[in-house]
Amino acid sequence: RKEIMNFNMEFYENSYRLIDASYQGSEVINGNWLKKFRKEAFGEAHRLGIPDRKIESWKYTNLQKLTKDMTFPVDLDHPLTLKELPVEINKIVKVSDIGLVFFNGHWMEALSWGDFKEHLLVQPLGSFLQGKTEGVFGLAGEEVRGWLETLEDIDLSRHDSAVFAKLNSALATDGYLIRVSPKASLVGAIQIVNIYGDRGSSDRAQRNLLIVGDHAKAAVVESHWGLSGVRCLTNTVTDLFLGIGAQLEYLRAYADSGNNFHYGLIRGQLFKNARLNMCNLNSGGAIGRNEIHISLEGEGAEVCANGLALLAGEQHLDVRTTIRHLEPHTMSRQLYKGVLNDSARNVFNGKIFIGSKAQKVDSSQLNKNLLLGDSAEADTKPELEVYADDVKATHGATVGQMNEEELFYLISRGIDRETATAMLARAFIEDVILKMSDSSIILQMRKIIDLNFDNFLEAMKARISEGEDIEI
Repeated sequence: RKEIMNFNMEFYENSYRLIDASYQGSEVINGNWLKKFRKEAFGEAHRLGIPDRKIESWKYTNLQKLTKDMTFPVDLDHPLTLKELPVEINKIVKVSDIGLVFFNGHWMEALSWGDFKEHLLVQPLGSFLQGKTEGVFGLAGEEVRGWLETLEDIDLSRHDSAVFAKLNSALATDGYLIRVSPKASLVGAIQIVNIYGDRGSSDRAQRNLLIVGDHAKAAVVESHWGLSGVRCLTNTVTDLFLGIGAQLEYLRAYADSGNNFHYGLIRGQLFKNARLNMCNLNSGGAIGRNEIHISLEGEGAEVCANGLALLAGEQHLDVRTTIRHLEPHTMSRQLYKGVLNDSARNVFNGKIFIGSKAQKVDSSQLNKNLLLGDSAEADTKPELEVYADDVKATHGATVGQMNEEELFYLISRGIDRETATAMLARAFIEDVILKMSDSSIILQMRKIIDLNFDNFLEAMKARISEGEDIEI
């Protein structure tokens, strides 16, 4: 059964009432805390309301364009079967020893795999968030509650997007928890696979915790895939905690169908000498809003927060980053690149904040966009807010088209135009890929990008065969 629903707070109220009612029974564990946690979050979300283009940080992104007359499936969730899992997803994600699979926001135990070591905890959060267990296997309830509350209000007011983070706290009923014990060093990346289909509720909220202990080392890939053209709303919040000297390599990849609205928030807290190397790879969804808020709270902490946007058709991506340098001798690097075809649009707003205590900071930010379509558009806005006097802080942005001389050189050597264009576009993004150091993550990124460029080539060839002139 399908219904037409409006995208406003009333739409979310239906989901909230169902979740709130589930905490009434005496068998619910942690019911009072969960009810209070969700009630406060939903009350704040209701006060804020759904943002529109009158708000400065949303002036380039029109949510109503996506949600007008959207059709949402409202039948009950049904489990995903192995036969329904596309072959290309299996080939890309099953490259490591450990993986959790989620379908429409819910953990699929039958499709998950892994041999969990003593120094590693990888568990779904659903039982805790649904009030079925006191804590999570290997972690007491009080500790889980503490992790969930720690970054609840970190620096969200700047982007006027706290409503979606609060909706996540109010509505999330599953997610994952990864905890790496101090001094542990993991080999290979942990895979977190999110798959969205045409069954179940339309709003999918997932809350994740990733905790890397002191002097531990880990790699995690969180990927999102779509199985159908049905539009849905996905809301994912991932909180990262890196202890003293901890190292984390983290990839978040959106490669699903072109009809979804993604809201993804990554919040990070890095302590002394911790190092986070991360990349956001976006090639799916109709509208995406990605926010990254990283706080460098220990001397010597470092973050490399990079990203790729491979967009076509009328895809729209809005990326907002905030890197907060709060202690001396911290470092940040940001490199975001976009390849935009057809009428795609890429919005980037990056802010570097340097507090008064944060002397000897070294930070840089660069956003570059390659426009392949005549109607493609890129909007970029770097920001610096500096309160220390002995720092190094740089930023830059470029928007341009394909270099005609380079294209002519390849065509003159017998390479067809669409293949030459794809080759140059891939060369443009190569340095972002190589910013990652884990070889398995680099390989996985290349496979996801291969899928995207295969579709790009097919579209280019189809347009040429129809007699359309493609100007470079």
